[in-house]
Amino acid sequence: MIYRTSFFIELLVEILYIGWLIFYFKVVFGNVSTVSGWTFHEVLFLIGLNIVVFEFFVGILYVWRLRLLPERIKNGDVDTILVKPLNTMFNLTLSSPYVASIISMIPGFYLMAYGWSQINQPVSFMNILWSILVTICGITIGYALLVGFSSLSFVFTNAKFLPDLGMDLLEYGQNPHPVYSTGLLRFAFYFVFPVIFLASIPTSLLFKETNGWFIVLAVSLAVLFMTITIELWSRLIKRYSSASS
Repeated sequence: MIYRTSFFIELLVEILYIGWLIFYFKVVFGNVSTVSGWTFHEVLFLIGLNIVVFEFFVGILYVWRLRLLPERIKNGDVDTILVKPLNTMFNLTLSSPYVASIISMIPGFYLMAYGWSQINQPVSFMNILWSILVTICGITIGYALLVGFSSLSFVFTNAKFLPDLGMDLLEYGQNPHPVYSTGLLRFAFYFVFPVIFLASIPTSLLFKETNGWFIVLAVSLAVLFMTITIELWSRLIKRYSSASS
């Protein structure tokens, strides 16, 4: 209530951003019926799912944790975390969610519901399960990427851009994955920064034919990226200089 002007401005920015995405794809589909085999309503569902996942990361990881991590490392505020009998990666990345971000998910759920309602084709129960599984794997991969980038703050002190770099990278997941068809882009977004598993691949598994290779790859990458991130965090946190050092 005190900062209601700021609240409504932020809400307006969110609405305008979503409106711009819809307008952009509306213009594109005004000239063609499909883009790389994707219809307009399939893309709407993709945008909605991407918004939901992105705002999940904003609320669970970014606002109260990763965004502040470089500053806390620079000021030596991590000391109190290290003495607690909790896993440091959990405590510094997941323990203080920003619950208000749930409100920002509502437009995403609406776009998902509207897009699905306009796609006149049956969706099997197995397709739904595979889509949910890959979405969970995508969220795991996204978490690993964000924490991996942010953990570099233990080495590059005061590098405040590192958490933002990870969040910016996730935005590339809002495009249908077939657009990344060239060799270098395909390798980057399928294997190095596989953000296509956040929304694009789950949407494809839901409304198109099931591709077992994507399912195996999603599970494998989720395990691989989490293993690498846990090991990276364990090594880099040893570089931390406390307030007393």
